[in-house]
Amino acid sequence: MRVTAHLDSPIVGADTWQTPLDGPLSWAWAVRARARGETIPPAPTPSTPAADFPLPLARWQREGWWGWRTSRAHIDGPVHTAMEIRRKPATGPMSVWTSDAKHHNGLGPTKARNVIRAAIVTSTVWWDVEPTDVDDLADLLRHVTHLGARHNAGAGHVTHWALDDVDGDWTDREWPPQAACRAPYWHPSRRSLQ
Repeated sequence: MRVTAHLDSPIVGADTWQTPLDGPLSWAWAVRARARGETIPPAPTPSTPAADFPLPLARWQREGWWGWRTSRAHIDGPVHTAMEIRRKPATGPMSVWTSDAKHHNGLGPTKARNVIRAAIVTSTVWWDVEPTDVDDLADLLRHVTHLGARHNAGAGHVTHWALDDVDGDWTDREWPPQAACRAPYWHPSRRSLQ
């Protein structure tokens, strides 16, 4: 099955990591569970285990590692560009270091400034997946409204999702030990080379 995201704004971060779909789906599962009042495991840290959410995708297994049957993100007709994004000062953490009622964040290296982020302009991003429950997959995708980073600045906005019944190659992805096996990809437990 092919899952396609239709976008109306550039994606930040897609040029460095074409994430498999299980990352956004795991986030959507947690959002949906919280909205339903279900308990979800706490966010992992490098020293605590990362939870595996029950996603509507089939699993692969290889040399003691497993993951979800989803390809990497494929970007149609990418055009590389840059986005200027306003970086706000971290007033909360800065207030820890002062006893004054006010602190001036308009001075020095902590002041607000515009930063440049690499971005990709495209109208569609697609993945090949092997779903176990198409209706649940469509329901989870409704919760994914943005892809990539800097969505608070309007980047990576998804206008709608399309599910097409086509034979695809979900194996078009990085495999362990070269890459992590499943989301969260940054967590040490997901990497076969530790």
